[in-house]
Amino acid sequence: MEKIVIVKWRIKESETSRILKLLPELAEKTRSEEGNISYTIYQSESDPCELILCEHY
Repeated sequence: MEKIVIVKWRIKESETSRILKLLPELAEKTRSEEGNISYTIYQSESDPCELILCEHY
């Protein structure tokens, strides 16, 4: 059975730069988890503080 996890994450404007620098490492670790099919990060064009994280197992 496949699972899809979607997280809508609103980050503080003051933390945006720091978090965006950390996300590639998080994505790499998540993609290496057993059963992971994909991990995608989306950032809103209209609101850079809004992220969508989509994990597919």
